[in-house]
Amino acid sequence: MVAWFFAGRYPEMIKTRTALPVPHPAALVGRRSDDQERRQSLRRLDDILETLEQLNFHDRTELTDHAAERLVMLGIREPHSIPIPQLIERVWAMQEPYLTTIVFERRRRPRRKIDPAFSSSAGLP
Repeated sequence: MVAWFFAGRYPEMIKTRTALPVPHPAALVGRRSDDQERRQSLRRLDDILETLEQLNFHDRTELTDHAAERLVMLGIREPHSIPIPQLIERVWAMQEPYLTTIVFERRRRPRRKIDPAFSSSAGLP
């Protein structure tokens, strides 16, 4: 719309008009900060998840104070009273909304109509 207005107003400055399918730069700035925030949250949760998995791998039954403090900051109350495998499940559940989901869409083509004269059941050898 802006391009058409500009072309109509200043035709001497325009030879051709080419529209590019890109969003406005201001929209990209907002999206970039959202994506950066999502990545930071995901990284924070991933670090805690890694700590919990290492504790579980080494058969530790007690949390370190640092890990417990980080879990409390995430909103998990009294993490010392929760078994480590359950804490792993809770942190994983908190991480899921931040993961990127790729949805594959199938294109459905209309089926071709087969002429009965050319089908294999038409008695051709």
